[in-house]
Amino acid sequence: MAEKYPEGFPTTTAKVCPFLVKTVSSDPWSQVQRALCAVTLLCPDRLSDALAALYDAFWVQGKAIHTSDVFQPVLERALGADLAREITQLVGTTFLPGL
Repeated sequence: MAEKYPEGFPTTTAKVCPFLVKTVSSDPWSQVQRALCAVTLLCPDRLSDALAALYDAFWVQGKAIHTSDVFQPVLERALGADLAREITQLVGTTFLPGL
């Protein structure tokens, strides 16, 4: 159990957005969810790797995984640079820096 909540918690993660549509939601948390859906489709055997890395970054290290400067490197470490890039391009992600 975490002793404290990460900054910005709780966050909106259940915003309704089209499933893997090329339009980008303005909610950076829904972009994380869409990227995880893409992992499920492209490499379902690696979903646990992605989830574990994102969990550690958010809950253990307290990082803002909904920002590109955190999310992309975490996903790259879990899945490799090429696959992480393919996933974020597939969902049309443009993370909003600093949110």
